[in-house]
Amino acid sequence: MFIFITPPTSRVAVENCSKTVNIIQFNMFYKNQDINDFINYLISNPVDLVVLQEVGLKQREELILLSDIYPFQYGTEASIRIPVVSQMILSKSPLLDMSFFHTHDGWDIVNGLWHSSSEEIIRFFSVHLPSPRTKSLWSRRNMLLSTMEYIVNQYQLDDILIVGDFNLSSNSARFYSLFSKFQTEPVVTWPNWNFLLAWPIMPYFSMISIDHLWFKSANTDWQICSRSSKESISLKSDHRMVLTKIGH
Repeated sequence: MFIFITPPTSRVAVENCSKTVNIIQFNMFYKNQDINDFINYLISNPVDLVVLQEVGLKQREELILLSDIYPFQYGTEASIRIPVVSQMILSKSPLLDMSFFHTHDGWDIVNGLWHSSSEEIIRFFSVHLPSPRTKSLWSRRNMLLSTMEYIVNQYQLDDILIVGDFNLSSNSARFYSLFSKFQTEPVVTWPNWNFLLAWPIMPYFSMISIDHLWFKSANTDWQICSRSSKESISLKSDHRMVLTKIGH
């Protein structure tokens, strides 16, 4: 079942949040060789956590240099093998017990503890699922969704944050069946027509939300305060960057 309702570019779930933490997620696009605008944004607008997909080797080398702002990084060490999706995590505060679950068909689910700048310890997952361009990839994506749900269910007593490119529209029935006890606020992220077309003519309502974030607070009154997709920072990727604020 698929109901086409275009998500907004921004959502405000809670006005006047306090003790907020800011999270950026962005599928950078492998072939993007010029990430200066994005790096300048991270320097000028430092956030608490940055979750990236499709980070190429050249991009990774440039992002590592932000260690003075984001001293805690995952996916940068030569010993870390994240072969398919090239995920990378940058944080201003400690990332603890970071690891990845490698599926039998070659995909990875990153798992760890994020000791946020607000002193909360949050169980953290990030993922990049395959695009369902064929029946085989569609089945693989759905299998990975089930795997992720199973893993997440092992941590029911934790505050949990799930972030990534799920290649699953928020208009789908499957999306609404996922992580039922979690809060989520879909915003449009794909496709970024300004990148794909020299003269963008496709209307806004042709965009969907596939870059998602779910949050569940088991021990605090934290919640998603707002989410917004940033078109101006994402011109060299087919995805828009998303900024999420979580707080009290």
